Amino acid sequence: MTQHPSGKAPLQVTVPFPSKTPPSTTVAQDAITPFPAESGVLMFAYTAALPVGYLSTFTIQQVRTGQPIAGVPVQRSAVETLFAARNRVLSHVQAQSALFSAPANAAAHTLRHVGEREFDWARSEGLYCATTGIEPRTAKAVMQRIPHPIPMHMFEGISRLNMEAKRLSCYVLMFAHFDDEADAIRFRDVTSELFDVAVCEPDPAYPAAFSMRNSAVESGLLVGTQDIMVQVSEDNRRSHFSTEPFIATQVIDRVIWKMRSDGDSLTKIGIVVELNKSNVKRHLDKMRAPRQSDVNADWRKTYDGLFDIPPRGGRLFDIPPKD
Repeated sequence: MTQHPSGKAPLQVTVPFPSKTPPSTTVAQDAITPFPAESGVLMFAYTAALPVGYLSTFTIQQVRTGQPIAGVPVQRSAVETLFAARNRVLSHVQAQSALFSAPANAAAHTLRHVGEREFDWARSEGLYCATTGIEPRTAKAVMQRIPHPIPMHMFEGISRLNMEAKRLSCYVLMFAHFDDEADAIRFRDVTSELFDVAVCEPDPAYPAAFSMRNSAVESGLLVGTQDIMVQVSEDNRRSHFSTEPFIATQVIDRVIWKMRSDGDSLTKIGIVVELNKSNVKRHLDKMRAPRQSDVNADWRKTYDGLFDIPPRGGRLFDIPPKD
């Protein structure tokens, strides 16, 4: 992780940090632009398959610059990562994070090594470590493993951490590794925000990708949020994040959806992806309705020429002649 040269930089805040639900008189505005995430625990739930180093780096970068996370606005905040791992793991995480250049307007990011053993932030020592000396309008980032079945102390402990962070008007960014992904939804009521994160098949030439979804979207009450897919790209030994609205986990589904958004027939799509049109329709039925406004005009360049599809020589959209 990148160490700020002064250890901690003063943070100038021009927008009040949200600490409670806005009054009902602002519902009309909220229907257009969602309010920033409340202070408290923002949990990012994932399983072992996810590249968590990329997830944490992306999320911390969004918080440091005050950019939305899956459509949820966040208050620009300085971040301190509390890291519990062996020194060699710490060095690897620092090196990976250094590959991503911090934007010029980013608030400070520091890292504190709190030990080499696995740390339980849901116990009293975790609450004390995460909140002692924390300043309002800042954030702490921690990693938490949540086994299955869930130990009962974790609900109470994370709820206490959430309430204390609210009292102090700060964020706790908790990257929670669940042994059973179905357990994550049980923490929605003891956190301020719960994001479901899942690994995606990356587009050609991208080394990694993952999706992010705010769990409150399922209730139909959260307006203005957006499921996103985050991809990692590499250029001149530097890494970058690119985001787009989430379409599908698999590349073939994204190709089908984008072709349909361009107005291509089910038959033509089937020829390109080598499926019959009934199967193409079944794939489309599992995704949101295609919209041409969500498709970049030159999106086909991302896929064409980069697939190993004999006998087309990698040209995905070269429809082979009929026998």
